[in-house]
Parts: sequence; C-alpha cells; structure tokens
Amino acid sequence: MEVYQKLNIQLNKQAVLERLEGNKTKTLSKELGSEYEKLLPDFLHWIQPEYRVEVERRQKKAYVLLTLGPEITEKIELQMQEGNVMASLMLDAMADTYLFQMDRELPELTKELFAEIKLGVEKRLEPGVDIELKEQRSIYEKVKKEQDFIHITKGYMFEPVKTFGYILQLTEDRQLFRMQHDCSKCNNLQCKMRGKIQMEMKADSFSVITAGTTISNGKDEKLQPPYQIAVDLGTTTIAMQLLSGEQAVPVKTYTAVNSCRRFGADVVTRIQNAVNGGLLTLQKLSKEDILGGIHALCREAGITLQEITRIGIAGNTTVSQILLGKDLKGLASYPFTPSYHSFEKLTFAQMFDNQESEAEVIVFPPISGFVGGDIVAGLFQCGYLERKRTAMLIDIGTNGEMAIGDGEKILCTSVAAGPAFEGGGLRYGVGSISGAISSFELQEHGGKVTTIHDAVPVGICGTGMVDILSELKDKRILNRDGNLSERYLEQGYQVAKNQQGKSICVYQQDIRELQLAKAAIGAGIELLVKYYGKTYREISEVFVAGGFGYRMNIRKAVNIGIFPREFLGKIKTVGNTSLAGVESFLRNREAEEKISRLMASATEVVLAKTEEFEKVYVHHLKL
Repeated sequence: MEVYQKLNIQLNKQAVLERLEGNKTKTLSKELGSEYEKLLPDFLHWIQPEYRVEVERRQKKAYVLLTLGPEITEKIELQMQEGNVMASLMLDAMADTYLFQMDRELPELTKELFAEIKLGVEKRLEPGVDIELKEQRSIYEKVKKEQDFIHITKGYMFEPVKTFGYILQLTEDRQLFRMQHDCSKCNNLQCKMRGKIQMEMKADSFSVITAGTTISNGKDEKLQPPYQIAVDLGTTTIAMQLLSGEQAVPVKTYTAVNSCRRFGADVVTRIQNAVNGGLLTLQKLSKEDILGGIHALCREAGITLQEITRIGIAGNTTVSQILLGKDLKGLASYPFTPSYHSFEKLTFAQMFDNQESEAEVIVFPPISGFVGGDIVAGLFQCGYLERKRTAMLIDIGTNGEMAIGDGEKILCTSVAAGPAFEGGGLRYGVGSISGAISSFELQEHGGKVTTIHDAVPVGICGTGMVDILSELKDKRILNRDGNLSERYLEQGYQVAKNQQGKSICVYQQDIRELQLAKAAIGAGIELLVKYYGKTYREISEVFVAGGFGYRMNIRKAVNIGIFPREFLGKIKTVGNTSLAGVESFLRNREAEEKISRLMASATEVVLAKTEEFEKVYVHHLKL
C-alpha cells in the first residue's frame, strides 16, 4: 500500500468563503475572512492529511482513501457543542475544501505509481453513486492499517467524518488516466457545484444539537400496549416519542442528529445532492437514524420491536421525500413540486428493509415544496379543521413557515429568515446552551442578564438578541432604523462579560442580521393576512411553534416588529407542534380522514413571486 503524508497544499481561502457565503453581504464577507484567518493556524495543526492507495493488479483495481484524521472532526463538534456556530461551520468548510484540494492533487502524485505498474485508469467508481455504498467496507478492508484511527460503521460510513474513498477501475491502456472526481455526482463534499452551504438550523431545534443521542423519561405512566412511535424528522435533528396504551401517552423521548447533515446543512444542498446521484445514500442514512431511535426506545422501555404497532413520521417536504426515496427533481426548480401529496403507508419491512416488526409506517404528506408534513401535523394539532374563527400558525426559524385559516380555508407560505434567530451570523451568537444569554433587561446601573442554567455567560442566543434590541430601542441607544448610537459603533454595546472577563457585545452587524430575519417574518405575516382578506384584529389566535418561540418574550418581540401589536394577548407558544401533531394522529383513528380534509382546504402562496414582498420586506426592516 502506498501512503502519502507529506503534502504541500495551500488552502484556497476564496473557495472556503464561497462554501459559506451564499448570498451574504460584503460586510459579512469581511467578517468571514477574519474568522478564516483566525482559525487557519489551528486548522493546519489539527488536520492529519493522508492518502492511501492499494493496487490489486490481478483485479485491475485500486482502492483509494483520503482522510484529515480524527482531531479536526472532534474540534468541529466541540465548537458546535460550545455554541460557536460560526467557528464550527468555518472549520467544516475548511476541512471540506482541503479534502477537495487533496483529491485534485492526487492524480499528479500517483502518476508515477501507475506508470511503474504499467496500468492506466479507465474510470473512477464512487460508493453510493457509481457502486453500492457497502463498497466502502471493501475500501476500508484494503487500506486499513494496524492501530488505525479509521473505522467503518454498520451503515458503511467512514469515521472520522472527514474521510472518503473510491475505487479506480484500471486498464492495460496506459494512455488513459480518468481519475478526476466528477463534481456533478459528488455526494461527499458540499462543493460549490452543488450549492453553497447555508447556516441553517431547524426552527424546532433552536438549541445547538451535538453528535450523539439522548433518551429521557416521559410521564410516570405504567407501560402498556399498544405501543406506537411518533417521529419529527427535522433537517438537523430527529425527535421521537414512544407512546403507550390506548390513550397513546408519551413515555419515552429520543433525540439525535440527522446524519444527512453531513451532506448539506440545508435542504437546498440536500436536494441538489439527491438529484445528482446521492438520493440512495441520503435515504439509507435517514432510515438508519429512525431505526436506531426505534431500537433505543424499545430497549429503554424494555419492550420488543414486535410490540410496536404503528409509526407516524412528519418532516419538511425535502427530508420526507428523501426518506421515501422519491425523486427530488420537482423540488430543485420552480414551481417546486413535491413527488407525493397524500399519506404514504408502508410496512415496517418496506420502509426499513427489516423483518423484525409488522408495524405500519405512515409518512405525513406535504402541502407544497416548502410547506411540508411537519406543518400539516402542526395545523392538525392546533385544531384548524374545527376552527370557526381565523387563526395563524407561525414556525420561526431559518425558514419561517406560516399558515392562516379556519375550518373552511387555509393559506400557507414559507419565507427565508436566515440564521439569526438561532444565534447564527452573530459575533457572539450561540444556540440554547448552558451560559447562553436568553433574556436581558436594561436597568439604571447597567444590564441584567439571565442565562440558561444560570451559568456564566458564554454568548447570546436568539431570544437574548430580541430582548437586547427591544431594550436598546426603548432607551434610544438604538433608533428605528436599527442604528446604534455613535458611542457604540466601533466597540459595540457590552451586554455582559464571560468567565475570562472578556466583553460579550452586540455590534451593528448583529443588529442588521436580526433585522433581516425579523423583516422576513413580519412581511410574511402581513401579506398572508392581507391575501386571506382579513386584518390583524380579526385574527383570533396566533400559535407560535418551535423552540425559539417557546422561549421568546412576546412583548419584546412585538416591540421590535417581529409580530404586529394587534397580536398581543393572542399569541400562544406551543412548542414542537410537528411531534405533537403526529402523537395526536396516532391516538385518533379518524385523524387521517380529518387531515385529508384539512389539506384539501389548504393553498400555498409563493410570496417571493409577488411584487409586494420586497416593498413590504423593506418596510419591516424598521424596529
């Protein structure tokens, strides 16, 4: 086996930033550049780049593996755990870019090797695209070393994550050297050809979720059959509950990271990945994630898989179609059409390729390409079918999904809000981790902060930012245009100090990020209410879903314009309505017919295609 470790690769800064930027402003580009320069020395220290090439001359095959070693993956996960979202995403983009550059360099390094054995390269075969994913085990078996840090999972995935491999089909024709990677088929790296990384965190998973799983006890009800499982399949996280008895009481809860995240943090990248040949790989990961959760819940409850009777699953349109293995081409371009529109019912064996259970698996249908089964479940949970008066459901996050209606007619839409509500894109932004500043009050002698778990401050989460902007606006430190007073333009406004005594500040650019996010939500609400033919005052109730809404100070959110003032006194924070809606579905045998009627009354409004949206959006930038 040939092993190459001494590499002379200069990381392409521009390529890294292009992976992260999307449609960001020049100001943010400058901040990303500074973050890159700050992390580069540590990044180069943490990586252990290595090529391994094993040639099987008789088979005319070469097994190739590239890795950056285990430490960089650990550092990426650690940054995310500590709430350093930008640093985690930057390191992830740097690692992917470096791997891509390694792959581009390898043909030149191996030319001498193939010339020596007098063989050419006929074609490159990539697991999960050109050959079955399980061939990754063959690669692993061929190139593993004693005392190796590389492992292969039961799902045929390499660990550490920043590792990938492929097989070269060799030929007697030494003139052929087709070793180069085909970007259009890539399912390993989030390359520019398949869409830029978006800093998306699922709205109903406001906290930063780390790799791994958690299981917690639910109510202290005595476990009794029948047993059912409700699943909220999120873009970033998966939440599951084991339900016990005829009343379907939640007794065990399971949460885990969606493994598909390694192939794109956002739905746009995953759609492109699936369309370009990665669908089977993504589907396999989704199935394994859910099946793993089912096994864990059964173990914890002390029951067998055979005792599970039904499993209900709701997710956005993209993740649901990936799970079902349906063609995603309709979601890749306007008018963004889903591949299915009604409940998908499968046997356990059909869904999971597993004969251990006879449970029925039911996947919720979407309303449209951007309004998925998770919103359908939320509408059902909030009782829209029985409503005589008009209500709104608003799920706030990177994508703000919302619906307005009653038992006769529902309009729904989705708006792109950006990552600020989850702490993304903010200088000291963090998720809902211990020490995150979650509320803020400006008093006579300075600011009073409240942190999660009452820990020492480490950063500011989304709800904290809402409070800070509201307080600064009331004290006229911030004007309606979102401009900080001149005194704080350079050094920012100090909110607290961390354990090391370093200031945690809010800067002008942080305020701009939250303005962009809240303007999208505000514009979406205004236009959806208008198109429905109602006024704000005619809305009877407003359900705010997701973890962010659950923790938000409603009065302060209204004060900075996230919601109209007419909504005060009408807003109810309702948590994860997707998971709760699946639970309600499983405990109600008439639910399927009711949801079908509910969906028949629902219509999507594509706000991005309206002339009014930009004008209204600009108006809602004001605080």
